[in-house]
Amino acid sequence: MCPTLHSESPTSRCRESNVTYRESNVTFGEPNSRSQDAVHVVRTQFTFRRYVTQVSGTLVATWQPPFGISRASIVESDEKLQERVTFIQQRYATDAIAEQYVDGREFYVGIVGNVRLEILPVWELLFENMPPGSVSIATAHVKHNTEYQRRRGIFQRHADDLPTPLRDHIIRTSRRIARILDLDGYNRIDYRLSPEGKLYFLEANPNPDIARSEEFASAAEVSGKPFPELIQRILVLGLQRAAGR
Repeated sequence: MCPTLHSESPTSRCRESNVTYRESNVTFGEPNSRSQDAVHVVRTQFTFRRYVTQVSGTLVATWQPPFGISRASIVESDEKLQERVTFIQQRYATDAIAEQYVDGREFYVGIVGNVRLEILPVWELLFENMPPGSVSIATAHVKHNTEYQRRRGIFQRHADDLPTPLRDHIIRTSRRIARILDLDGYNRIDYRLSPEGKLYFLEANPNPDIARSEEFASAAEVSGKPFPELIQRILVLGLQRAAGR
C-alpha cells in the first residue's frame, strides 16, 4: 500500500516501497504510520476521518482475511486514534497505519500479464443498505459473510456506467502503477472515486483473491476469459517468469 498524499507537486514517493509515482490526476490519502516499537501516538490535528488498519510485515502464501478492519477502524479524534493503534499493535503484533478515509465509489482493476499487461474491466463494490451513519469499508463481514452481504445489499458489478474519459484514465493509471511497482502475473489495483470526482489510489494488491465468485474472476469473465482459461493463463505466466521469459 502506498497512500502518500498528492498535493501541489506532481511527484509522490511511496514510503514502503521507495517508488516515485508521477500522475497529475491521481490523489493519495494522507498516511500516518505507527511502529509497534512505540505505542505512543503523537498528537495530530484532525481535519478528517482516519482509517486505521494493520501493516503486514510478511507476505504469506495462504488465504488471509482482513484482520483488524472493522467499523471501529474509522476514528475521528486523537484519543480514538491512539486507542485503535494500540489495539492493532497488541492484538496482531504488527505495525499500524492510519490513512485518510475517502468516501465514494470503490473500484477494483485486475491486471494479467508479465510483460504485456492486460487490464480487465473496472469492477465496483457496492453498498446499498448500510446502517445509518455507517461508513462503507471492506470489513471481514463485507468480504466473506454472505448473509451480511444479502442483508446489507453488498455486491460487486461491472462499472460499465463510467464516462469513457474516466474509464480510460483508470486503465492508463493502473497500467502505470503496475509498471512502476514491477507487478506481474496477476494483481489488482484498488481505488476510491470521491463524490467530487477525484480518483484516489488506495493500494496495489500483488496477490488478490481469484476465486470464481470474486471480482477478479468476474471481471475476467466479462472480458471473455472464462474461469478455467484465467487459471491456465496465470499458471503459464508463473512458469514463464520462473523460466526467465
